[in-house]
Amino acid sequence: MVKAYSALSPLRSDAYRLLEYAVREIWSVPCPEIARSPRGKPYFPSRPDIFFSISHSGGRVLAAVADVPVGCDVQSTAVPVKQSVVARVCRPEELEGLGFFDLWTLKECWLKITDLPLDMRGIVFHAGSGLIVPPDPAFSARLYPSNGFQTALVARGDLPKEITELDILSLHF
Repeated sequence: MVKAYSALSPLRSDAYRLLEYAVREIWSVPCPEIARSPRGKPYFPSRPDIFFSISHSGGRVLAAVADVPVGCDVQSTAVPVKQSVVARVCRPEELEGLGFFDLWTLKECWLKITDLPLDMRGIVFHAGSGLIVPPDPAFSARLYPSNGFQTALVARGDLPKEITELDILSLHF
């Protein structure tokens, strides 16, 4: 089970509010204390059965929770991208089926799941027949484009068809 929640907010910290909402909504428990791996990946040491990922960009926040490893990323597409950045992140064959922001968000998701050192070009996603194939075929990947943003989820198992949009101001705990 993978659930993702998104909201408009200029505050990066609101991604944690979405996370708290998601944990309460799905597991009916308060959000556990967050620790970080040596590379900085956040996790719940007291609840290894709850996986999560958060992201923020350009006034949008995102949180994904799951009972399987999950990574999420949102990126504003209004940002101009230099060709040198594209070359550092993408292989030419990847760009035949996916755009830069597609690949950026997918690769960010993968890094969040694996907690590996940053090597965007070494992570390869393929697109074909309407599917996105992650580096490990045991995982699923999906893109959720919206006005001015690209959002991606990667997880072991099935992904939701939609991301639930919330009003951050309406969240009360």
